Amino acid sequence: MGFPISPTHVQPSGRVSQTENRRIIITLEAAGKVCGVIRFTVGGIRAHCIDEHGWKSTNKGGRRKKHAVYPDSNTPWRTGVKCQRFLVQGAKSGYFEVQATDPEQIPSRAQIKSRIDQFKAAKGEMEAALRAVEAKERRKIKEFDEARESNPWLRRVKWQAHTAGLDAEKLRELVSPLGDDEPELQVLYKAFNWMIQAAQYTTVQEVVGQAALFEVNKKETKPETQMPFDSWMDITTVRSYTQVWRQILGYIFRAEDTEPEDRPAYQLTSSQAINIQNVRDEIRKFQEWKDGEGKQAEEFDDEERSKHKGESEDDDEDESYEEIEKMRYKSVIISGLAVLGMRDDGGWLNAEDYTPKYSAVIKLARLMVVQEAYERKKEAMRRLQENNNEITKAIPREQTVSYYHLIGKMVKRFMTMANGKRDPTPMR
Repeated sequence: MGFPISPTHVQPSGRVSQTENRRIIITLEAAGKVCGVIRFTVGGIRAHCIDEHGWKSTNKGGRRKKHAVYPDSNTPWRTGVKCQRFLVQGAKSGYFEVQATDPEQIPSRAQIKSRIDQFKAAKGEMEAALRAVEAKERRKIKEFDEARESNPWLRRVKWQAHTAGLDAEKLRELVSPLGDDEPELQVLYKAFNWMIQAAQYTTVQEVVGQAALFEVNKKETKPETQMPFDSWMDITTVRSYTQVWRQILGYIFRAEDTEPEDRPAYQLTSSQAINIQNVRDEIRKFQEWKDGEGKQAEEFDDEERSKHKGESEDDDEDESYEEIEKMRYKSVIISGLAVLGMRDDGGWLNAEDYTPKYSAVIKLARLMVVQEAYERKKEAMRRLQENNNEITKAIPREQTVSYYHLIGKMVKRFMTMANGKRDPTPMR
C-alpha cells in the first residue's frame, strides 16, 4: 500500500530520496483508478499486468519485417518515468511518479550565477536597511524614568525627558559649528560678536553709572548687591562664552527650519516669532545691500523696528510667567541649553562640566541687558531731540528714563529669583 499521491503533478523534492530516472509505470485502470505501479524492468511490469490485471498482449511475436507499418503498441505502461520514494523499505516504500522538468526551464550557468548575484545583492540591501534601522533606534533618546535615574543632576534638569524619542545625532547638528552653506547664520554670528564687543565698552561706570552696574549684578531682588558687575573678560573667555551663545542662536534658527516632530517641543511666543522674522529680514536686507542689489536697504525702518520692539515688551510680560510654568522647556533658550548638555557618545554632561555653559549664558545676558538699556535710552533721546531741535543734548538725557531704571526693570523680569507676586520663569 503506497501513499495516495497524484501522479505527474508532484514536483521533485530534495528532502527525500534521490530522483530515479528511466523507470516504468503502469497506466492501466483498476477500480476506477490508474494502477500507477512502478517497476525497474519490462519483464517485471509485464508480469504485474498479467497477474494482477489479466492483461494480454496483441503482439503475437515473430521477427518484424523491414519497412512494414505496425499499429501503435497497446502496452499499458510508460517508460522513462521520473520517480521518488519516501522510505527505502517497508509497506510504504513504493515509488511514485514526480513531474518531469522541462529542459527549456533548466537555467544555464550564467543564469544561475546571475540569480546568485541578485540574491546576494538583495540580501546585502536588507542587511544594510536593518543596520540603518538599528542605528536609528540606538540614536533615539530613550524615555526618561525619573524613578530609575540615580544622578540627582539629571533628575533636576530633565534633559532626557525634554528630548525623549528624538534622534540624538540630528539634535547635535542643531548646535554644530557654522557651515559654509549658512550665510544667514554667518551674518548673525558676526553681528552678535560686534554687539558683545560694544556691550563691553558700554557696561562701564563712565557710561551707565555705578548704580546701574550694581543693579545688573543682582541675583535676588531684596538683598543689596555687594559688588558691581564687571564687564571685563580676557580674550579666551570672550571666545568661549560667545561660542555658547552662538550655539544657542544657531539652535533657534536651525530648529525653526526643522519639522516640529524632529525637534524638541519648545514654543515661541508671538513676539519671539515676530522678532526672529525681523532678524531674518534685516539679514536679507544687509546681504542685498552688501551685494549691491538693494541700496534701499541701507537705512533701516526705525518706526517698524520700534513697533515690533513694543510688541516684544508687552507680549513677553503677558505670556511668559503664566504659560512657561506649565512646560519648563517651552522656552527656546532653555531648550537649546538642554541640547548643549548632550555628549557626543550619547550621554549627558555632568554638573561640573556643564557649569561653564551656565556662566557664559548669565554673563553675556547681563551684558545684553545693559546694552539694550543703552540702546533704548539712546533712541528715546534721539526722538526727543528730533521733536525739539533747540534743546541741548543734556536736556534729553535728563528727561528720559535713566539707565538704572531701565536696567532694573529688565533685571527683575529676566535675571533675579522670583519673589512676591511674581511667578518663576525658566530663566530664573
